[in-house]
Amino acid sequence: MADPAMVVSTTELHAVRRGDGPPLVLIHGGVGSSNHWARNIDALANHFEVFAVDLPGFGKSSIADEKMPADAYVDLCTRSIDALLPKGPAYLLGFSFGGVIGAYVAAALGRRFEKVSLISPGGLMAIREGNPIYRKMPPQDVPEAEIRETVRHNLLQLMLHHPSSVSDETIDMQLANIANTRFHSRSVSRYDCLLDEIRRIDAPLQIVLGEHDTVLYPSHERRIAHIRTARPDVRIDMVAGAGHWMQYEQADAVNQVLIDYFMADTG
Repeated sequence: MADPAMVVSTTELHAVRRGDGPPLVLIHGGVGSSNHWARNIDALANHFEVFAVDLPGFGKSSIADEKMPADAYVDLCTRSIDALLPKGPAYLLGFSFGGVIGAYVAAALGRRFEKVSLISPGGLMAIREGNPIYRKMPPQDVPEAEIRETVRHNLLQLMLHHPSSVSDETIDMQLANIANTRFHSRSVSRYDCLLDEIRRIDAPLQIVLGEHDTVLYPSHERRIAHIRTARPDVRIDMVAGAGHWMQYEQADAVNQVLIDYFMADTG
C-alpha cells in the first residue's frame, strides 16, 4: 500500500485519505482503527475519495474521555466526521461498532450522505444470545508467544472464520489496535439502538453480512427480519466464506459488493 496522505480535522480526527471522486468515509469497529480497512482502501480509492478515520479514542486520533456518556461521544463523532469531509454530498461505510456510529452520524446529518452501508452493525442487543469464548489478555511480562496466541484465539472467536486468515501481520495489527484503544466501544454498541437510527436515515441503506459471522445471533434469517422491521427497503448482501471482519477476510468480494452498491444508479 502506498504511503497515504494524513488528514486532521479541527477536532483532531486522524484519517487515511486517498483517491479522487465522491467522498466516502470509512468507520472502523471496536478495538480498531483505520487498519480495519487495510485491504479495502486502495480498491475503493479507484472510485472515491476515501477517508478512513480513527474515531476519537482509537488509533492516532485524540483521546476521548472514557467516562463520556454515549450521546456525547456520538455527538463528538458526528461533528468530527462532518468537519473532516469536504462540503457537499458524500457516502458512509461503517463496520460493527462503526456501523452503530455510522447510523447515528447518517441520521443526524440527513442528506449529507447519499448512500449508507453498514457491515455487520452492532446495536441489536434485543436479539443477541450467548457470547464467544474469549481469553483474557495476559500481563505484558509473560512470553510474547503467549500474548500472540491469546490474540489469535480471540480473533478466531469473533473477527475471522478461517484459521489461515490470522497471519503474524494480522496479530500485529490487532496488538496495535489494543494498545491504542482508549474508549470503551461497548458503552455505545451494547444498547438496542440501531433500529431507531436506521429509521431516521434519509438515504438508501445497505447492510453486508458474513456467512460465518458469529455476531449474528441467533441466526442470519432472524437478524435480517429484525432489521427489515425498521427498514423494509434495506439492501442485504451476504458474503460467502466470511466471518465478522469480512472486509479483511474476503476483501475482493466485499470490495466488489460495496463498489456495486455505491456506484449503482438509484435515481
